[in-house]
Amino acid sequence: MPSDTPPRRAARYPFVAKVSLSESLSNTRVSGLTTDLSEGGCCVRVTEVFARGTAVDLEIVRNGEILGIPATVAYGLPPNVMGLSFGGMNTEQRTILERWMEQAIPSLRRSTPEREASSIEGDCHPVDTQVRQKN
Repeated sequence: MPSDTPPRRAARYPFVAKVSLSESLSNTRVSGLTTDLSEGGCCVRVTEVFARGTAVDLEIVRNGEILGIPATVAYGLPPNVMGLSFGGMNTEQRTILERWMEQAIPSLRRSTPEREASSIEGDCHPVDTQVRQKN
C-alpha cells in the first residue's frame, strides 16, 4: 500500500463477493470482486481504478444478498486494485455487513497458512502467514 495511505481503523478479513461501483460525475461503472472486508471498508479488484478521494456508489452482492452503500476511494493500486472506505449506513445495511463479517471471521480458522499465502498474493493487504508453534 502506498506510504501516503491513511492507516486502517479496523481489521480486514478475507471475503469474496461480486462488486460494482458507479462514479456519477464521469458516469463510469466498473465491476469486479472484493478480496477482503472490514467494518469500515473493503478491498476490490476491478476493471478500472478511480482516483483517491473519488466518491462512488458501491454494490456488493453475495449469495443473492445485496449491500448498496456510498464509499470513497481510500487508495488505488493500478491497474486494478482499490481500497474503499464505507460511508454512512442505515440499520439494514449495517445488519448485512455485520452478518457478512461474522461469516468472514471464522473463515480464518479454517484457512491453512498455504491457502492464506496463495489467496493474498498481489492483494490489498499483507497477512502474516508464518506458522507459530506452541512451546
